[in-house]
Amino acid sequence: MYPALEVLVNTVLLGLSGYYVIHAFNENVSLGVRTAAVILIPLIVVTYLVKNLRLPISRAASAGSPRLTFALTTAVGFSAFLVLRQSGSLALDGFVLGLVFSALIGVRASLQEDRRISYLFGTALGGLIAVAIFGLPGG
Repeated sequence: MYPALEVLVNTVLLGLSGYYVIHAFNENVSLGVRTAAVILIPLIVVTYLVKNLRLPISRAASAGSPRLTFALTTAVGFSAFLVLRQSGSLALDGFVLGLVFSALIGVRASLQEDRRISYLFGTALGGLIAVAIFGLPGG
């Protein structure tokens, strides 16, 4: 179940990111470019950090207990979907999606599987709780 959930969460995040970029381009080209840029910025930063600072990032990410990281990432997932639900800015929405996706990719690249699970499941649970309470973003 774990690999399927990882693929599902990342696919949902990428799909929503693509949706926001397309929607922004439909409004105007400048907004589309800006939204695409703010989605890519966190991914580029996390890729650089993981590539060049893998050991310090791994130590920092594995410092907390799995229960604590699960609780924190549940709050992050919930907050991210809440921002998507309430925000009127496509660029802000894209940035939030880019941050969450990039953080999960960074965790995946930096930690062993048993340590990654609390991050992934927490983010998924937070997002699902937000959707269950408030509905889909933009809906």
